Amino acid sequence: MPIPEGDIRLVAKFPHRVKSRGSDGEAQREVPEFIVDQMVLRVAMAEDGRTEAIQRLVPGLEWRIHRNGYKPPSENVTEDYGPEDTLRITTEEATYLPSLVSVPIPETVIDELRNPLSNLRSRHTDEYIAKIEAKEAVKTAKEKSVALMKTPLGALNRLGKVALRTEARRRMEEFGTDERIGEAVWRHLTAAKRAQESS
Repeated sequence: MPIPEGDIRLVAKFPHRVKSRGSDGEAQREVPEFIVDQMVLRVAMAEDGRTEAIQRLVPGLEWRIHRNGYKPPSENVTEDYGPEDTLRITTEEATYLPSLVSVPIPETVIDELRNPLSNLRSRHTDEYIAKIEAKEAVKTAKEKSVALMKTPLGALNRLGKVALRTEARRRMEEFGTDERIGEAVWRHLTAAKRAQESS
């Protein structure tokens, strides 16, 4: 039958738990079947240094996948794992549950991980906010003091601008500049309208 490759599963048997003890006192183990999602390929070396075979291992469990089903634990390969090593199944177990009441790590560590001077940071300490406000106050005072300084060139420019505004206001009041501009615009529009009517 045509079977999709994605539907193929590797099913292996591994000892699960002690079921009972036999008449000779040896533990009888249940051997359930498991679907192996990942495996590690390893080259088994013979004593003379030659390659013996390629073995399949379940990562983190130290169990060897045999072609003919389950083998006793004494025949399992434990090349990469020793008694002092931590198994992956142990490291994946959740043993720490963080609380929402207390900070899980010191605040100094949080400041090292998250830049306290970043523009994207919205939560700041009171000390940092007071420091920034003091800097802004010094900057504002400096700008105001610069604005109060008067140089000869700046004073001349200011007098010139005041004189120009005064002269423009006097001419408008004396000669009626706004009224003359309005009359000129009205004459222009009237002449353009008469030219359209005559044509």
